[in-house]
Amino acid sequence: MGNPTDEEDMARRTNLSLAALRSALAEGDEPDATLDMGRAQRMGGFFWLFGGVVAAALLPFSPPTEIGWPGWVLAAAGIGACVTVARRRLDARRIPDMDEIFWAGWVGLVMIVLIEWLAGGRAAPYHHLYVLPALYGAAIHNLRRSLIFVAAVVAAMFAPLFYGPASGEIAVDVVAQALMLVALAMTSRVLFTITRVQRGRLQRAREEADVRARRDPLTGLGNRLAFQEAVEREVARARRTGSQLCVVLGDLDDFKRINDSFGHIRGDECLTAAAGTIARAARGGEECFRWGGDEFALLLPDTSRAEADKARERMCSVVRRECLAPDGRPLELVCGTTALVEGQGVNELVAEVDGALITLKTGERPASD
Repeated sequence: MGNPTDEEDMARRTNLSLAALRSALAEGDEPDATLDMGRAQRMGGFFWLFGGVVAAALLPFSPPTEIGWPGWVLAAAGIGACVTVARRRLDARRIPDMDEIFWAGWVGLVMIVLIEWLAGGRAAPYHHLYVLPALYGAAIHNLRRSLIFVAAVVAAMFAPLFYGPASGEIAVDVVAQALMLVALAMTSRVLFTITRVQRGRLQRAREEADVRARRDPLTGLGNRLAFQEAVEREVARARRTGSQLCVVLGDLDDFKRINDSFGHIRGDECLTAAAGTIARAARGGEECFRWGGDEFALLLPDTSRAEADKARERMCSVVRRECLAPDGRPLELVCGTTALVEGQGVNELVAEVDGALITLKTGERPASD
């Protein structure tokens, strides 16, 4: 097959975007957990800062003199509030919640309405600032809040028609601006919704990949990577809390004979049966892993050496009782056990239990085996 044409690539991208949008709309009116709050607050910070700077730049040309000198005080206070909120939003150490962002947007909207009124209404250029809260509110909030907020912005744009001079030309201008603002706000929402849905899919794909990377595909137990991470976690916890920790490492005795005599498929069936039996026999807090090949590991937090020996005997007994080789002989699980001692690291602990298993195995049969 040849490379896809530009038209086919564009069609594929369009279909993916539409699928992402349909998926987002199907989620209902709940806040989107895939929203990157850090980026959302930084974007809000820039909007607040930009709005304050633009308002300050327009003051000499459209002074807030509708009520005299107090108008200047109110305008200065509003611009100062914009800068303060912008600094808080641009502070990466502080992440606000969605309710705080939502109500701050209402405060910003009221400030625009106020400064527009102080400057004489529609004749002042401050009505252009309405686009900032509309775009931001539509982009980051859930559908219900977005619709309510954009509707409030549109209503605020029509306010000067009720307290200031009004004409058909001014009304048409307001309607045109409102329609343009709604179109921009909805476009902003669609783009951000698609981005957030795609981000959510990538996040879920990464999580699934992480799970697969730590899961043995044959037995379903955690693999060696998962075991290593779990041991590191539990050793750190044992050092911190002074609790006990034991590890049991075992393998299926004479498993090579099963593979050589009956084939690897039947051998895999024996491994799967043993893994399932070990997992079912594990008790609360005990974690089971496939160490590799025919070897299994049992991690026992908050467990003494005597208790670990009992767990080892329980595992060996249940495998012997419930798991059979293809020739009907019971499978034998041979296990070594060790306990964490003071000053011992992760590698030393694992090496010790591995050595215990080797010693046990070589002690059971001639070294030549």
